[in-house]
Amino acid sequence: MTTTNASVCFPGSSFSFLSYEVMNSEGDQEGFLLGEVTTKVTDAISDSQLNYEKKETIVNVESSIPCHTPCSFYNGAGRVDEERLKKIVGDDYRNLVGWYRFRRNTALEPFVRERSIHYNLSQLLPQAKRTFFLLGLLTVTTSENVTTHSIDQRFFRIDPFQAVQSLPLSIVSLGSTSHSEYRSLPPFANEQRRELYGRYFPPSDKGTKDLSVTQSVNHINVVHASFQTALGCLCDMVSASESHITNFKEEIRLLKAQLRNAGIGDVRNTSQLLNLTPNFCKVEDLLGLGNCEENQPT
Repeated sequence: MTTTNASVCFPGSSFSFLSYEVMNSEGDQEGFLLGEVTTKVTDAISDSQLNYEKKETIVNVESSIPCHTPCSFYNGAGRVDEERLKKIVGDDYRNLVGWYRFRRNTALEPFVRERSIHYNLSQLLPQAKRTFFLLGLLTVTTSENVTTHSIDQRFFRIDPFQAVQSLPLSIVSLGSTSHSEYRSLPPFANEQRRELYGRYFPPSDKGTKDLSVTQSVNHINVVHASFQTALGCLCDMVSASESHITNFKEEIRLLKAQLRNAGIGDVRNTSQLLNLTPNFCKVEDLLGLGNCEENQPT
């Protein structure tokens, strides 16, 4: 006999980022959930001495990609544009494990159009990923004196027969951490993390078995310094890109004001718009704001 359990797991930092994005959105928001699905099968013995297998599937959500405009990858009927979808997700398309929808002051139950979008999204994925493809619904409620904001969320999986199952949510850094800090990972995930580790910490010629206690401490300090340097570089890049985005928003606001003052409802005079065209910088300038490799400790 086999029993199957499924759940959703968020790291604290990823859930904080998702909460920040939805709280600061001007209206409804939607986006994508990135991560991996792990399955663990264990043998168990019941009180009646019967052996059975316990199958546990965990959808680990490691990050999210918000879409700041509604209907950015589908139309009013819920049909998904695969080209626009891949343009938004990019190289993370293979790590797609679900999508979410944020709407204020509504019940956390999927609407008909959301079911249609979910079904069409799942059909674009490999067969192995369709079973536990997630739909996340989030909403925010405020107290009467607008001093307390509460975020409620539910995550669902929808089978091919449109049966909806709500999955329990666990946050790694919230609650008891005696066992929750550890989770099983597939071999390919360990390889990815080993590659990420090697990017910031070069391999040593000496084996770790012969390291003394003092050498081990120095080894850990070097690793810590490497990651702190890389993190500082990424923070500078994010800060610079946020400044560019803020400047773009202010420039767009001024252009809209100029258009209203000029009374341009229908664009008939091209010369008027040419005088209002902003000087946008290239995308490469935004992406090449820093070089982390130059600051790596030796």
